[in-house]
Amino acid sequence: MEGELVEGEDQREHEVESLEDVPSGPSERLVSNASIEIRRRIDICGDGYPFALDNGTLRWTRPGTWADPYIICLLASDRDLYRPGDKTALIFEHLTTVAVGTFWGGSAIRFGAPRDTMPKNLGDAISKLGEMTFSKPIDGWSIYPSDRDLGLDVVGWKGFPDQHNNQLQVYLQCATGEEWLEEKKGEPSLDTWRGLLLWGLPPVVAMAIPYVVNDAEKWQRNIAGRLLLDRLRIVSALSQKTLPDDGIDWADWAKQRVLRARSLNEGDSTADLQK
Repeated sequence: MEGELVEGEDQREHEVESLEDVPSGPSERLVSNASIEIRRRIDICGDGYPFALDNGTLRWTRPGTWADPYIICLLASDRDLYRPGDKTALIFEHLTTVAVGTFWGGSAIRFGAPRDTMPKNLGDAISKLGEMTFSKPIDGWSIYPSDRDLGLDVVGWKGFPDQHNNQLQVYLQCATGEEWLEEKKGEPSLDTWRGLLLWGLPPVVAMAIPYVVNDAEKWQRNIAGRLLLDRLRIVSALSQKTLPDDGIDWADWAKQRVLRARSLNEGDSTADLQK
């Protein structure tokens, strides 16, 4: 059955506890008491947190449940598991879309390139987005061959039955790289999109990352002016929610990355023995 361990395989070969970096994130590894951080994550994520502390040992409470928002974010945050052409960005953008729609209590669509739920042509996709969000396209704009998604990966909105474009919207960039703040903090640019669509109310600018941010200065200063959805916020929005079966094979993607992690760990062990 999808999402369960393959019959006959040793469960220890699929342990993911070691992948839970406490604290996690590209530079937030300064929290000295890991148990306090784990309890904080449990408080924030509730039933969405798939680990528990047993006598100081971290234990995976739902082994074999690969289609799990926290596990997906955790695996997406491990840069050692990246390979050219893998689907990490696609999977994370779809997960973020589900989280935004759930938290927002409205609608959400993945807009990022390559598009699979919107028209592949960028101009057509912009027109379709305007139609969906009651935002009027502005005449005269040009699309260049190098334009892919103009920094916009996910759009969420919550309108009213009157269908006026004076409504709540969020324009969101998803970033899986470790240098997410430095590389993506200017995306999406509302100045760019203001020349494409006419809103009754400017969208909230947001960023989603698969990491956990513990650095208070990032929250208070560096991220000021935009909404941040880190791993804990994404998972808390999806607590007790089953990921949709809409063509995304969440379980297979996660399982393959765990197998890759195991392979890397076995390689490291072999190298140590040869030294």
